[in-house]
Amino acid sequence: MSTEYRATILLIPASYSPDFLLVSGHKVAYWKNILTGSPAAECFSPQAPLDEPIHPASSLRLPIYTAWTRGERHHKQWKEQKNEAFYLVRDDGVIHQIGRARESLYTIARAGSFACQASTAFTSFLASDKYRDPDYLIVAGESSEGQIIQVST
Repeated sequence: MSTEYRATILLIPASYSPDFLLVSGHKVAYWKNILTGSPAAECFSPQAPLDEPIHPASSLRLPIYTAWTRGERHHKQWKEQKNEAFYLVRDDGVIHQIGRARESLYTIARAGSFACQASTAFTSFLASDKYRDPDYLIVAGESSEGQIIQVST
């Protein structure tokens, strides 16, 4: 394992395989082939300007991810195709969505932002049982009231 992932902040298990994502600082790596004895990592991270902090004066360091949640999906076709959807939140409130369709590579994109700092209290829920309904995300900050936002899928 490379040295940049020895201080891992988050471990996100895949739903349909023994593979997983490791999040370290502001980088993400997809680890696969763990059970075969020849593990391999595919590293990816948001491209600029996604890495720019919302509140650049609040810290001299780049923002880091503090929590993750799995996007709720109840549709039969979604599960049969082994799709994945995760949300990552950074300490400055920026939300990134990590998605995977079938067996393709994971992609990461900015999904929105909270108008508050974010801590580790972070989750998602669907308002109804429909496939295309938006996700709702809830976050609590260390020194804020937190926020609930709607993110389209």
